[in-house]
Amino acid sequence: MMNIKGFFSFRAFLLTLLFLSSSNICASIDIQKKRIYNIVFDLFGVLLRIDKKQADQEMRTPQSNTQFDSEAVMSSPRWGELDSENATPEDIASTLSQTQDTDSVVNYIKNIGKYVKPIHIGMEIYEQIVAYKPKYRRKYNTYILSNVSKYCLAQIHEQDFFDRVSAEQGFKCPNIFKNATGEVYSFFTETLKPDVRIYDFFLDFCRPAGVKTQTFAEKTLFIDDSKRNLEGARKTGILAVSCQCHSILYFSLLALDIIDRNKKIEQHLTWEEPKEFARFKLFSLNELQDFDLIAHDLADLRSLAVLRS
Repeated sequence: MMNIKGFFSFRAFLLTLLFLSSSNICASIDIQKKRIYNIVFDLFGVLLRIDKKQADQEMRTPQSNTQFDSEAVMSSPRWGELDSENATPEDIASTLSQTQDTDSVVNYIKNIGKYVKPIHIGMEIYEQIVAYKPKYRRKYNTYILSNVSKYCLAQIHEQDFFDRVSAEQGFKCPNIFKNATGEVYSFFTETLKPDVRIYDFFLDFCRPAGVKTQTFAEKTLFIDDSKRNLEGARKTGILAVSCQCHSILYFSLLALDIIDRNKKIEQHLTWEEPKEFARFKLFSLNELQDFDLIAHDLADLRSLAVLRS
């Protein structure tokens, strides 16, 4: 009898068994990819990020003996209340008064747009989605659904923001708001993802006239970097894929036939062409998503792909 242990690690062997037992998943994916007409993006972690290093350097005041810590500020238990319009910048500063200079915290919140930067690969994926080919598929409607404060949104919603970051980052950043069919933010509804009420609001607010809520949900794909937020979307019937890792997001969208292969996107990823890319086609969407939720790199996935090829 062949010694399996000599060829596979125990972990990889179990994952291979998982793949074999779930081979019927692809059929359901074929059905799903035919009905997706709406793509919904979260903002931070998917398309945008906060440059915390720059914020920490610039927000420290000369009179303060405390090093400003943007991560600590954004990890405040009340930060979500700011996004849902249930707390003010002064409220957030008050809760951090023992460790942070209160004036610096208020100033940071009211000027946080200065530290918002685009995620290059996220923007490349976004552009690939909106650059549809009518011959092969209908145009996708793009939406934004995000937990964000009114202070931040006001500073990044205008074209001036995209002109500035394009010059800073060295690539043309698309105006994601100008292209959006609809937008829903936490301070609109005073609720936060993953509360199911914000997804219900999105479905009611953004669905076209005459289209049933559930029909709209079934034709909608939501992209977010939070597992809890994805689970909240799924409770309302929306298909959701994770963006904890943009590389896995790219493979997931290819598996769903949402996008085509794109050399500009692949410049940000690392694999051997074309052999390694062909290996990833062996994975189902569900498997890609499972890897995305347990790892932030492709090491384990790449190792298993080699075994399958």
